[in-house]
Amino acid sequence: MWPPFKFVDLATSLLMGAYNQAYSHLNSIDKHLQ
Repeated sequence: MWPPFKFVDLATSLLMGAYNQAYSHLNSIDKHLQ
């Protein structure tokens, strides 16, 4: 059984990864529009 903070750490890194991907995706769309 994992300690809860390990799970939180994993979830956080997954969220950050998804956020970073979405952010760079939006940035590239933004550059296309300008």
